Amino acid sequence: MTYVQMYIQVFFDWVIRASLMASVLVVLIVLIKWMLRNKLQPKWHYLLWLPVVIRLVLPWAPESSYSVYNLLPIKQQLSNEFLSGSLDDISNRYEQQLKNKVNSPSEWTLQGPSDVHSAAYVPEKQVHAKQSFVDLLSTITLRDILLFGWLLVVIVLSLVTLIANINVYRRIKKQPKVTNPAVLQVFEQCKRQMSVKQPILLTETDAVPSPAVYGFMKPRILLSRSLIRSMDADQFRYIFNHELAHIKRRDVAMNWLMHVLVILHWFNPIMWVVYARMRADQEVACDALALSYIHAEHKAAYGQTIINLLEHYTGVRRYPGLVGLSGNYKHLKRRILMIKHFKKNSIRLSVLGLATLITVCSFSLVNAQGTPAELKETVEVVKLSQPGGGQSPTVKTAEEANQVLQKYFNLTGFSLIPDEREVATASYVTTDDSMRVWIGPNKKIIGINDMKAWKDKKNRIETKKEQWISIDQIKEKAIQLAQPFLDVSVQEVQITTTHPHNDSYIILDIIPSSEGNLTGDPFRISFDQSTGAILNVNP
Repeated sequence: MTYVQMYIQVFFDWVIRASLMASVLVVLIVLIKWMLRNKLQPKWHYLLWLPVVIRLVLPWAPESSYSVYNLLPIKQQLSNEFLSGSLDDISNRYEQQLKNKVNSPSEWTLQGPSDVHSAAYVPEKQVHAKQSFVDLLSTITLRDILLFGWLLVVIVLSLVTLIANINVYRRIKKQPKVTNPAVLQVFEQCKRQMSVKQPILLTETDAVPSPAVYGFMKPRILLSRSLIRSMDADQFRYIFNHELAHIKRRDVAMNWLMHVLVILHWFNPIMWVVYARMRADQEVACDALALSYIHAEHKAAYGQTIINLLEHYTGVRRYPGLVGLSGNYKHLKRRILMIKHFKKNSIRLSVLGLATLITVCSFSLVNAQGTPAELKETVEVVKLSQPGGGQSPTVKTAEEANQVLQKYFNLTGFSLIPDEREVATASYVTTDDSMRVWIGPNKKIIGINDMKAWKDKKNRIETKKEQWISIDQIKEKAIQLAQPFLDVSVQEVQITTTHPHNDSYIILDIIPSSEGNLTGDPFRISFDQSTGAILNVNP
């Protein structure tokens, strides 16, 4: 696993998490829109989708007891604590798989003494290729398969989108500008009326049958030749009011953003439905903005123009960079009803819409509150049955490190070698990275990490607390392990025991003391209380 693969996995986990949270938010928004369907103005119906977009792009959010995700049975998986754990897990997997990087023929090719004999008469390249393939298969997990499938579809959809939009651009860029003086005069009047100062190009093209806006940095309004010949000045005014409303509201940019998000969340059908609903609400909101610049007595004429365009000039395929007339009969009916009952902005309804949006954001743009780790700590002074052993073994070779593990910690079955990987994680490691040993500048062991015991603990279904080894037994074992490393003058120690609530992970700090005063450095050791296995040692 490379750094790139690690970051892709982190990104994939974030996408899954964001998709789940956004889906919950969508259900809430649909319910609110239904309850306030006749009380919210069209622009607020559209803006209510904004929290979904923000939720999908939000890399991090503070935790809150008011989060709507606290109501879910999987709220712990939606907390920041769970995300951090996911990142740690991926980071650990990256460190463990660094062992597969081969720097020379002698490194990481053979997995132990038994392999030396079996590979004696096999060409080295063949042994290495076979072992590399076996190692590769052994590291593939279900998450890796899901990640590959997700990434493959994302790449395909991205290429399809890119190619389709390049084709549209090629068809449009060489098309002539609109030169009809009457059309240009109406267009300039509408720009002044709607206070649009951005330069906008009017393009005459039959590539797109209905009026449409293309692009958002250098927008164009597209008009077909048949449309220019058949429409009168008032109808052009209504068309320009609508298309300029799209430009004022930056709808093309929003469609691009949402389209990218749909590609990333292609596996979630709710996101596809949201995208379609957003674009439908977008058209209604643009109608409302256009109507705000049109006299009330012209509402019917505006509505009739929209109907004519949808009947005779629809059929444009939807592109994220192109906003044109679209919608089915149900959406058309909704637009006509909105146009019929449209009223200018009401302060009361605007306040209701703003309050609704703020409320939704305050409950949905914060993460579920994680369960805090409840640490239980006890301190006691213990008289030693015999004084410290005064041992201070030095380690200069991997063989000496193996001897220390066996003699002092009863850790057998490990064959340590120097960690000479590109990114070293310890001084000595096993070839399968099941054990790590750190050596300080003074050639003393400063840390031992039993990665196999950690992995076993993580993968094991936690046993009942009543089946755990008692804390007294764990303390007795810890004192036995620490005793050889304590000074010969040490007669008593202070033991600090720390462990999270309902977790078998337990840490013991053993510190030399005399008459209640601490007199030396701590000897820290951690155990899996369920099995009694040593997890970490810091002599």
